[in-house]
Amino acid sequence: MTRSAIPVLIVGGAPAGVQGRWLVNLLLPPGQEPPRDSLSHAEIVRRAIGEQPFELIQALPWTAGGFVAQQMRLGPVFLVGDAAHVMTPAGGFGMNTAFQDAHNLAWKLAALLAGHAAPSLLDSYESERLPVARPGHRAPHCWLNSERTQSTLDLFGERFLLLAGPRGRPWLPAAEAVATQQNVPLAARLSTEAPAWCALYGVDEDGAVLVRPDGVVAWCEATGATNPEALATALAVALGQLLGWEG
Repeated sequence: MTRSAIPVLIVGGAPAGVQGRWLVNLLLPPGQEPPRDSLSHAEIVRRAIGEQPFELIQALPWTAGGFVAQQMRLGPVFLVGDAAHVMTPAGGFGMNTAFQDAHNLAWKLAALLAGHAAPSLLDSYESERLPVARPGHRAPHCWLNSERTQSTLDLFGERFLLLAGPRGRPWLPAAEAVATQQNVPLAARLSTEAPAWCALYGVDEDGAVLVRPDGVVAWCEATGATNPEALATALAVALGQLLGWEG
């Protein structure tokens, strides 16, 4: 694993006569050992809050580290979350990254078990989730009604989804035909109620965007006539059935 680390000292206490607790975080220079005695810990708190009474509850030295596995798959074993990468608590990146790992892997396993994808689709998990190789981008949020109660993000999760512009109605039967031909769950939807959708997704009113179950854009036809062949090819590529991924 590659790693980087910063020594940190957490000092926990409670103000006198006040309910609740607080923490003091102290970042130490690389290589410096944190103090171990309570007198030093108390002095750290006084420098932070001044000469007001407090109770020192605990002092805990720890290392804010960043660790990344060299690989995320070995045969049938996949690394997800903290097993693959450890991050500092700042920003909640560890939890969010773990969710993204699981989301990326779950739809691929489901597609494989259902017979919709080639086994080699699972090879894309590592190439997509290692920090040096992120594919495509997530489909952006766009409100779908004036009440702002439904977002495009609410549409993703169960299956592939083809979103077509306001003048993209011919894409709907094309998507149905491709889904039947490839025996793949694929839904299609017009974005007529979202004027900002075309600008956000970078397509004209007759364009279309194919989104994976994990919300990542798999393919885009920005403008022009409906092209079922291109859609079929894009879906096959997304499922690992083309471009040499066939196992």
